[in-house]
Amino acid sequence: MSTMRWSGLLLLAATHAGAAQLPPETNLRSTAALSEPFSRIRAIRELSDGRLLVADQMENALYMVDFGRQSRVQVGRNGPGPEEYDQPTGLLAIGGDSTILINLRNNRLDWLDPAGRIVATKPLFLGEGWSIPNRADRAGRLYFDGISNTRLRKREDPSADQAPIIRGTLPSRLDTVAYLTIPGGVNPNPFPAWDQWTVDADGRIAIVRNGAEYRVDWVAPNGAVTRGRAVPYERVRVTSDDRERFAAGGPNIPYGGGRAQASRRGGAAPPPPAPRTDFPDQFPPARLGGIWVAHDGRAIVHRNESLRELRPLLDVFDASGNLVARFRLPERRQVAGFGRNGLYAIRIDEDDLQWLERYELAGAR
Repeated sequence: MSTMRWSGLLLLAATHAGAAQLPPETNLRSTAALSEPFSRIRAIRELSDGRLLVADQMENALYMVDFGRQSRVQVGRNGPGPEEYDQPTGLLAIGGDSTILINLRNNRLDWLDPAGRIVATKPLFLGEGWSIPNRADRAGRLYFDGISNTRLRKREDPSADQAPIIRGTLPSRLDTVAYLTIPGGVNPNPFPAWDQWTVDADGRIAIVRNGAEYRVDWVAPNGAVTRGRAVPYERVRVTSDDRERFAAGGPNIPYGGGRAQASRRGGAAPPPPAPRTDFPDQFPPARLGGIWVAHDGRAIVHRNESLRELRPLLDVFDASGNLVARFRLPERRQVAGFGRNGLYAIRIDEDDLQWLERYELAGAR
């Protein structure tokens, strides 16, 4: 037998052995659903009593949602005033049931009490070196990354691909706590192979390494790194069908694809963006923005697959970076977030209305 053929058989055997080690997929089923729709949910935050704060950017509203009572009540009011919001786009959970609201158009960070009332306000950009925070922990520390600045550096140095994750401790301390690899040019292609990250309530950072090796690393608050075990994955080719589906848009298309959305309140949709031509040859393992930490401390990663697959696949990693479970959501769902009561997902109907659902996580501790 030739050396080349023997090497090929070894590679095939290793691939099958790796595939055999993957946990079986579990189909998740909804345990609760809200009877009123939303337009564009940008963030949710579960409170200790099970209620949710929900930010709907298109409706320009912050809601308090109660699944048990099947109620959805707007919290606060729109406007530029000191206790008003305009374009709520983020909800960052901090200690107790307090929350930081990204009040985008008012250029503010608002601190909310458990009832959703604004009790304190700071500038959206807290000072030199700060950016809009992506995450927070229960101690009130804020986290953001330097991807935008790294992309700008690529104009002068195309090899610049290391972006910091920065932790900010009010009022002024900034610490670089980890780095992301973001390959490619200044502007990402439709399916960029960028590392993804998130933070749990204790300040542990989970990072999906999204290149040649697919794994989840954990960075402790003191900087100690737990390197996860590499997970075998099928390299899925981006086909002409995928490119057409991306252009058409839809609920399973990352970032909306080529379709623009109109407001339920009668606003006209903006013109669709120009057709994309910069598709990669293959999908990276994880989707952009597709990582969360569940209430039990496990990292959840939304996998990339062919766009023909309408059921989201979620990989679950433990605190050591081991792949321990795999979940499937039903068709036309998007993950909205997690809480002690389970996974919250958005069902998008044929009219682009968004319906909030809750799922119990199989195997949750």
